[in-house]
Amino acid sequence: MFIEKGRYLKLEVEKRICPFCERREVEDETHFLLHCTLYNDLRDEFFREFSNLTHTKKEDYKNNDELLKVILGSEWKGKPNYKQLIKSVFKFIKRSMKRRKVQEGVKSDRLDTVHLPRTKTKR
Repeated sequence: MFIEKGRYLKLEVEKRICPFCERREVEDETHFLLHCTLYNDLRDEFFREFSNLTHTKKEDYKNNDELLKVILGSEWKGKPNYKQLIKSVFKFIKRSMKRRKVQEGVKSDRLDTVHLPRTKTKR
Protein backbone atom coordinates (compact mmCIF):
# COMPACT_ATOMS: atom_id res chain seq x y z
CA MET A 1 0.00 0.00 0.00
CA PHE A 2 1.15 3.49 -0.75
CA ILE A 3 0.82 4.47 2.91
CA GLU A 4 3.85 2.22 3.53
CA LYS A 5 5.66 2.79 0.25
CA GLY A 6 5.35 6.54 0.79
CA ARG A 7 6.99 6.22 4.19
CA TYR A 8 10.12 4.81 2.55
CA LEU A 9 9.98 7.52 -0.08
CA LYS A 10 9.69 10.08 2.75
CA LEU A 11 6.42 11.47 1.39
CA GLU A 12 4.05 13.33 3.67
CA VAL A 13 1.04 11.17 4.57
CA GLU A 14 -1.42 13.34 2.64
CA LYS A 15 0.64 12.78 -0.55
CA ARG A 16 0.40 8.99 -0.37
CA ILE A 17 -2.58 8.94 -2.74
CA CYS A 18 -3.97 5.71 -4.16
CA PRO A 19 -2.65 5.26 -7.70
CA PHE A 20 -5.47 2.87 -8.67
CA CYS A 21 -8.63 4.95 -8.38
CA GLU A 22 -9.97 8.45 -8.88
CA ARG A 23 -11.03 9.08 -5.27
CA ARG A 24 -7.77 10.93 -4.48
CA GLU A 25 -7.60 9.42 -0.98
CA VAL A 26 -4.57 8.30 0.97
CA GLU A 27 -4.10 4.61 0.22
CA ASP A 28 -4.24 3.13 3.70
CA GLU A 29 -5.96 0.04 5.10
CA THR A 30 -9.36 1.75 5.29
CA HIS A 31 -9.14 2.92 1.70
CA PHE A 32 -8.02 -0.52 0.49
CA LEU A 33 -10.70 -2.48 2.36
CA LEU A 34 -13.64 -0.08 2.05
CA HIS A 35 -13.21 2.53 -0.69
CA CYS A 36 -10.82 1.83 -3.56
CA THR A 37 -12.86 1.59 -6.75
CA LEU A 38 -10.44 -0.90 -8.30
CA TYR A 39 -11.90 -3.56 -5.99
CA ASN A 40 -15.60 -2.60 -6.01
CA ASP A 41 -16.84 -5.87 -7.51
CA LEU A 42 -14.63 -7.96 -5.20
CA ARG A 43 -15.76 -5.89 -2.23
CA ASP A 44 -19.42 -6.32 -3.17
CA GLU A 45 -18.92 -10.09 -3.27
CA PHE A 46 -17.11 -9.97 0.08
CA PHE A 47 -19.91 -7.95 1.70
CA ARG A 48 -22.51 -10.43 0.47
CA GLU A 49 -20.53 -13.18 2.25
CA PHE A 50 -20.05 -10.87 5.24
CA SER A 51 -23.81 -10.30 5.52
CA ASN A 52 -24.52 -14.03 5.30
CA LEU A 53 -21.95 -14.84 7.99
CA THR A 54 -22.69 -12.01 10.44
CA HIS A 55 -26.40 -11.52 9.72
CA THR A 56 -25.64 -7.80 9.45
CA LYS A 57 -25.03 -5.33 6.63
CA LYS A 58 -22.17 -2.87 6.37
CA GLU A 59 -24.75 -0.08 6.71
CA ASP A 60 -25.57 -1.38 10.22
CA TYR A 61 -22.26 -0.01 11.52
CA LYS A 62 -21.95 3.59 12.67
CA ASN A 63 -18.63 4.34 11.01
CA ASN A 64 -15.65 2.86 9.20
CA ASP A 65 -13.76 2.15 12.42
CA GLU A 66 -16.60 0.06 13.79
CA LEU A 67 -16.92 -1.82 10.50
CA LEU A 68 -13.17 -2.44 10.30
CA LYS A 69 -13.16 -3.95 13.79
CA VAL A 70 -15.68 -6.52 12.61
CA ILE A 71 -13.97 -7.14 9.25
CA LEU A 72 -10.58 -7.57 10.87
CA GLY A 73 -12.00 -9.87 13.50
CA SER A 74 -11.51 -8.09 16.79
CA GLU A 75 -15.26 -7.55 17.35
CA TRP A 76 -16.31 -10.95 15.99
CA LYS A 77 -13.72 -13.22 17.62
CA GLY A 78 -15.31 -16.11 19.48
CA LYS A 79 -18.69 -15.67 17.80
CA PRO A 80 -20.28 -18.10 15.37
CA ASN A 81 -18.77 -18.12 11.87
CA TYR A 82 -15.59 -16.30 13.01
CA LYS A 83 -13.27 -18.62 11.06
CA GLN A 84 -15.39 -18.34 7.93
CA LEU A 85 -15.40 -14.55 8.25
CA ILE A 86 -11.60 -14.44 8.47
CA LYS A 87 -11.32 -16.78 5.47
CA SER A 88 -13.65 -14.49 3.52
CA VAL A 89 -11.53 -11.44 4.42
CA PHE A 90 -8.35 -13.25 3.34
CA LYS A 91 -10.01 -14.25 0.07
CA PHE A 92 -10.93 -10.61 -0.62
CA ILE A 93 -7.39 -9.43 0.17
CA LYS A 94 -5.75 -12.13 -1.93
CA ARG A 95 -7.98 -11.46 -4.95
CA SER A 96 -7.51 -7.70 -4.57
CA MET A 97 -3.74 -8.02 -4.38
CA LYS A 98 -3.73 -10.22 -7.48
CA ARG A 99 -5.72 -7.56 -9.36
CA ARG A 100 -3.38 -4.89 -8.05
CA LYS A 101 -0.36 -6.77 -9.41
CA VAL A 102 -2.03 -6.96 -12.82
CA GLN A 103 -2.56 -3.18 -12.71
CA GLU A 104 1.10 -2.71 -11.79
CA GLY A 105 2.16 -4.96 -14.66
CA VAL A 106 3.66 -7.63 -12.40
CA LYS A 107 3.56 -11.08 -14.00
CA SER A 108 4.00 -13.22 -10.87
CA ASP A 109 1.07 -14.66 -8.88
CA ARG A 110 3.16 -14.69 -5.72
CA LEU A 111 1.78 -12.28 -3.16
CA ASP A 112 4.56 -12.63 -0.61
CA THR A 113 7.30 -10.85 -2.56
CA VAL A 114 7.99 -7.36 -3.75
CA HIS A 115 8.55 -7.02 -7.49
CA LEU A 116 10.44 -4.24 -9.13
CA PRO A 117 9.66 -3.23 -12.70
CA ARG A 118 11.85 -5.04 -15.19
CA THR A 119 14.23 -2.98 -17.24
CA LYS A 120 15.63 -4.01 -20.57
CA THR A 121 19.30 -4.84 -20.48
CA LYS A 122 21.69 -4.71 -23.39
CA ARG A 123 23.31 -7.99 -24.33
